[in-house]
Amino acid sequence: MTRAKIILIIVSALVIIAGIAGLAWWIRSRALSGSGQVSVSVENDLIPPTAAGALRTETVTGIGGPAPSAVPEKEIPDLEELQGIMVYPGGSRGFEGEEPPVTMADILGVTEASVSGAEEPSALIVPSAPTPAPSEPTSGSGDTDGDGLTNDQELQLGTDPNNPDTDGDGLTDGEEAAQYSTDPRKFDTDGDGLTDGEEIHQWKTNPLIADTDGDGFSDGEEVRNGYNPNGPGAL
Repeated sequence: MTRAKIILIIVSALVIIAGIAGLAWWIRSRALSGSGQVSVSVENDLIPPTAAGALRTETVTGIGGPAPSAVPEKEIPDLEELQGIMVYPGGSRGFEGEEPPVTMADILGVTEASVSGAEEPSALIVPSAPTPAPSEPTSGSGDTDGDGLTNDQELQLGTDPNNPDTDGDGLTDGEEAAQYSTDPRKFDTDGDGLTDGEEIHQWKTNPLIADTDGDGFSDGEEVRNGYNPNGPGAL
């Protein structure tokens, strides 16, 4: 009996990727026989968030057998049609289009039992995660996060007025902008492999120059290999 994979959602979670919050889906792939029997092999995968308004194009891959389904690539308007897509063994298929009006309750309601009666396993294409409404930026002459910059100054710089250390490098946004001239949006302004905070507080190197002592090796390289980034010799 030929086998194919079916994708089932088991849970979603809020994650932070590159400083941006978004929903991610965990899905479970099960191998099903044509008669709907479930194999013992189960795997979990982390599916990253997609762009707002785009239909996810995760692929369902078959194992052996004939070519993939000839279902045309098109916009898919509802959950019923999503459930009706057939992916035959031996190939894979992705579909693109606008995000269908499918709710989380709909998605979580698609279970193994609801599809196992099909002659061939069905495929559920997961829509993109909903996009949260943007919050109003904090503005004004106040200093909400107490980092030494007004909210208006932070908006001009592109830093977070609700976070005193936007880039997480150990220096406040105010220290970086007014005292050290480092970039409060980059944790390693000179790109030498040490954070701006490490250079200022720990190694006493220049966070604006990748090779403080000018010996041809970056400060980060020297520190990682046990050498003094401020001159000759070992640490």
